[in-house]
Amino acid sequence: SDPAFLGYTLIVRTAGNAGAMAPAVRTAIHALDPAMAVFNVETIEEHLRSALFLPRLAGTLFGIFGGLGLVLAAVGLYGVISFSVERRTREIGIRIAVGAQRGAVERLIVRQGMVLTGIAMALGLVAAWMTARFCASFLYGVSVHDPVTFAMTPLFLSGVALLACLIPARRAAGLDPMKIGRASCRERV
Repeated sequence: SDPAFLGYTLIVRTAGNAGAMAPAVRTAIHALDPAMAVFNVETIEEHLRSALFLPRLAGTLFGIFGGLGLVLAAVGLYGVISFSVERRTREIGIRIAVGAQRGAVERLIVRQGMVLTGIAMALGLVAAWMTARFCASFLYGVSVHDPVTFAMTPLFLSGVALLACLIPARRAAGLDPMKIGRASCRERV
């Protein structure tokens, strides 16, 4: 009885074109045993491509969903911070009406928004660092604690938060304080 029920694997190393060696290897095998069936002849590149198909697919899907998650986080972050700054339009108008410089008011709003963003980033990085170990079995060719990912994602989200603070703060600081006061009085009525 044959101990290799599933057959044998022969690995041939060559310095030349591996695909061109297949007929010569097949001829050499048939010279040793004419009854030996030769099948699944493939180069190491073809073997790796088929063997790594599922991990690559999983990596691609993780990348796509991670990118979508990052876009959703950016949109949500921009929306929340922008909304909170817009809600402070009356306060900004009052500060400017009593003599505050527009640039100082903009810096105050941006600083307050970025402090909150910094706290959220610190908490998010700690949580991501701790939960990254659970994804280790799904990753191929990427470190669980990839320094590029852990550096670029907070930088990108910090840029989004900065714009989310700066754009509405500039818009509100550029408004006439009298118009802001009239608009808020109409809202109450």
